[in-house]
Amino acid sequence: MRCLRVVVRGHLAELTEPRRLRALFMGLALVAVIPVAAAAQPTPHPVMTTFKIRVTPPPYPKKAMHATYTVEVNRYGQVSRVRAGVSSKNSGFDALTFGNAQQAFIRTADGKAISGLYRLSYDYSPQTHKVHRDVVLIHAGGVNPDAPGKVTVEYAKAAQREQDAKRRAAAAPMPSANIRLPEFDFIVTPLPSSAPSPKP
Repeated sequence: MRCLRVVVRGHLAELTEPRRLRALFMGLALVAVIPVAAAAQPTPHPVMTTFKIRVTPPPYPKKAMHATYTVEVNRYGQVSRVRAGVSSKNSGFDALTFGNAQQAFIRTADGKAISGLYRLSYDYSPQTHKVHRDVVLIHAGGVNPDAPGKVTVEYAKAAQREQDAKRRAAAAPMPSANIRLPEFDFIVTPLPSSAPSPKP
């Protein structure tokens, strides 16, 4: 105990010297001033960073490509179903043309729609790097004019999937951190003892 008091008294005596005490207060003042000075400075404005990156497009195909689709069109001019198709050898071109065929609206020059069966032809030219689409009416009628458009059906399915996911998330039980704890009644109810309790 005596050794401890000497050590503590010695350190206390050193700390209370005027020179060291002054240095301690200066250090505390400096530590207190730095955050205040940093907070007083205005936030710098964001600077736009520009990068000189040259993105080269993929090379154009060197061969001519051709794809044909037979589609059913409803009374609004929407493609309701792709009945048949003849694809090219390029899967990327086929995917683009098939997607375009499903999204097509086919109308006459005066804006009227004729329900029926149509042929959509897509021709890629390697000289011009452009795709030409040709629309030919095979025959009017013979299809369901009230059928919903293919894109309309896909949008409805996507909206239904989104609603189902929200409904499942709302109906799912909330995870709990206390899921493994016993019921409260079990905790507070005393267990019957096999030994009789002593009576006073």
